[in-house]
Amino acid sequence: MALPSSRSSGAHNKPQPPPVPPRSVVVPRPSMLQFEPHEVQSISRCRYMVLVYLLVSVLLLLALVQWEVVSSYEPLTKFFLDKYWLSVGCMLISVPLLAVFLLIRQARYMPILGWVLLCLIIELMVIGICTFAAYCDEWHFLIYFIITAVLVVTCVLIGSFIPCDLTANVAVLFLVSMQIFLVSIFLLMTFMMIDSADGFFYPFASLVLVIICMLTMYHAQLIRGWRYAELYTTDGLFAVIVLFCHFCIILMLFCYLDWSKKCRVLKIILKA
Repeated sequence: MALPSSRSSGAHNKPQPPPVPPRSVVVPRPSMLQFEPHEVQSISRCRYMVLVYLLVSVLLLLALVQWEVVSSYEPLTKFFLDKYWLSVGCMLISVPLLAVFLLIRQARYMPILGWVLLCLIIELMVIGICTFAAYCDEWHFLIYFIITAVLVVTCVLIGSFIPCDLTANVAVLFLVSMQIFLVSIFLLMTFMMIDSADGFFYPFASLVLVIICMLTMYHAQLIRGWRYAELYTTDGLFAVIVLFCHFCIILMLFCYLDWSKKCRVLKIILKA
């Protein structure tokens, strides 16, 4: 009779199997966490979008006033044509400052330093483009500005409302941009090295324009939010300066049209 009791006690003393580990929980990224009701967060995102696009518009209008003054006022036109190195220096100085502003988040979040850096970088870029404005007729430059604004607004609207999520396909976007960039560099080198290859600049400019339009649509989705990735609603200065840079790149491509016309006229005069 002792044998069954020992068996039962051994069964009770048998170690329990280890517990099943819990399944890993996929935690969303911090920007996807919703600590507020949907309605409150939607209102906050809409307010953020309005402020970003409004600030970009104000900065571009202020820049347009400066460029038009340079283009129409003859002493300033001659000054920037003679002192073109000033524009080159300002643009080169703005590049490392822009890198610091975009890569170091603390620099953007400091209440005073962030705004000072933003204004300084934008003003340096405006001065950098003043030489391009000096080459252009004031009415032609205004037309180029309007065309650029229409293109940027169109890209922002397309990027904001297309169903394709560009923020979830950054790798594809990068690879496509690299291929287009490779072809554009080839066309640019052909344009610079061969005297009779003036027409190669236009396909180069078109390919660069395609890249900038894709990036503009990508950043428009980041600003609008509710995609795979989005910008923080406290990171408005980042969005402002990125859109301003895209606008300036497209505008500089259009400024070549006036420069090429003046070069052709100068060649005709020299031949005569």
